[in-house]
Amino acid sequence: MAKGSAKNLRIIILVLLVVVVMVLAKKLAKPPPQKKKEARTEIARTFEAKKKEKKKEEKAPEIPSALEQLLLGVGEAEKVPVKVYKISRTDFQDELPIVGTVKSIPEIDLKFEVNGRIVEFRFKEGERVRKGDLIARLDPKDARLELAWAEAKYNAAIAEAEAVKKRTETIEKLYEAGAIVEARLEEARAEVKAAEERIKVAKAEMDSAKARLEKTNLYALDDGIMGPREMDVGEFVTPNERIGTLFSEENTFIEVGVIEKDIGKVQIGQRVVVNVDTYPRTDFYGIVENIFPNLEARTRTLNVRIRLIERKANLLPGMFARTRIIVYTKKNALVVPSNVLTVEGQRYFVPVVVDNRVSNKEVFLEYVTMDYAVIQRGIEEGDLVVIETPGLKKLKDGTPVEITETQEKLAG
Repeated sequence: MAKGSAKNLRIIILVLLVVVVMVLAKKLAKPPPQKKKEARTEIARTFEAKKKEKKKEEKAPEIPSALEQLLLGVGEAEKVPVKVYKISRTDFQDELPIVGTVKSIPEIDLKFEVNGRIVEFRFKEGERVRKGDLIARLDPKDARLELAWAEAKYNAAIAEAEAVKKRTETIEKLYEAGAIVEARLEEARAEVKAAEERIKVAKAEMDSAKARLEKTNLYALDDGIMGPREMDVGEFVTPNERIGTLFSEENTFIEVGVIEKDIGKVQIGQRVVVNVDTYPRTDFYGIVENIFPNLEARTRTLNVRIRLIERKANLLPGMFARTRIIVYTKKNALVVPSNVLTVEGQRYFVPVVVDNRVSNKEVFLEYVTMDYAVIQRGIEEGDLVVIETPGLKKLKDGTPVEITETQEKLAG
């Protein structure tokens, strides 16, 4: 570029010198009679010398004369160095990254059914439990005393009923012998029935005492993971107080908040890739299971529930989850960087190198992201698309270019 400018400058200076010489020649057109011939000869020699010098400087035959360049204002067009991407078909996938939280439904509240003081916890937060495992115990002293009292009453009722039955058997023999009246026999039989009822009541009380003693133990109702513990050993609890939470692994899911501008991209059934800091090299997979019908008033986001495909994923409720929702996929797609697109109204153009010159081809888009555009038609596999120019300037049709680098793959 610098060499061309210097050459043009020299030509302009040469033309100016020619003009100056011509002006001087006109002024000297009428010399004194005795010097007229000498003046013409001197001017001719000067003009001839300048003409020879001009011919020496003209190296390229295609460059027009200095006067033509001066009048037309044009010189040799220089080629613009560019980098190009050679179009090839590729599998394209667009992902929507959203952060969320691991949750579990249902979250089972752990509560004792009786009053008491906690004497033991068998599991810590985050540990896995199986259905029927003992989680915690209350002090069983009072419950055992009640059971002992109920058992004593039950045994006494049984003993009393046996005694009443024996007396009744004696009365029945006396009645058969005619020693007593029938009313006395009926009275004895009523006492037997009353004794049997007292046995039933005593047994119910004993069973209740046993159940109360059993309720001093808290068992897991399902397989799951222990959540945060809200009470500690030594504290007195009632059936209304929660001592902790059990999360069901079978119902673990991810909940994310989608901002307004991305709501239209998310649909039920889309595939999702999930990562957590605990397992940085492991991908967990899920699907979009549910999209809530309204925005959160505080965050102005739409809650979306992602169900994990692998039920035993070892994810704990409360974990911070990074999700990537697969919102678009296409096999064998023609893809170009979005920044190469030129927009004119509602038409899109892509700069393609044809015979070392730029040709802006109109294209029709199928899908566009911030980084890439999937082309439906307008360019073909093998086309050389300009992806980088000096200063990232847009090139016009016909601009001569020089390819400095050909890229075979798109970054990312």
